[in-house]
Amino acid sequence: MTIQTIRFLHLLITVSFLGFQIAGYYYLLTSLQQSSVALVRYTIKNTLIIDAFSSVFIVGIFFSCAAMVRLGDRFSFATPWIVAACFFLSAVSFFWLCNVIIKIINLRAINKSSYNTFRYKRWLYGNYIVTIIVLIMIMRDAITHSTLF
Repeated sequence: MTIQTIRFLHLLITVSFLGFQIAGYYYLLTSLQQSSVALVRYTIKNTLIIDAFSSVFIVGIFFSCAAMVRLGDRFSFATPWIVAACFFLSAVSFFWLCNVIIKIINLRAINKSSYNTFRYKRWLYGNYIVTIIVLIMIMRDAITHSTLF
């Protein structure tokens, strides 16, 4: 594989992951405003399917990043913005995993018929917002080849 192909796949996977995060956030936000438990169950199940794809994308982002640095001759793993991008992508992965756990907790409550309100909604929303902002910040750092930190 050439470096251009890896770069293209990296960008495609990263933008798709960002789109999945925005779509999942919007989907949950609008369905939780309704009072239908069936709609919330349906939404959680579908966003968990999106998260299954996202897990593959996260791994793909890490591997394509590593491949670009190893195969390319312009950057190394000691480059400050690459170190920052890897750190922030790890943080994004953590927030994403927290959201998956929150969704599973609420889906289990719905399936046990002990659901009366969506638990940890503020954490879920906060994690989504932080994830989206940090992903955009990582993309900005990659484009400008510098970091804010």
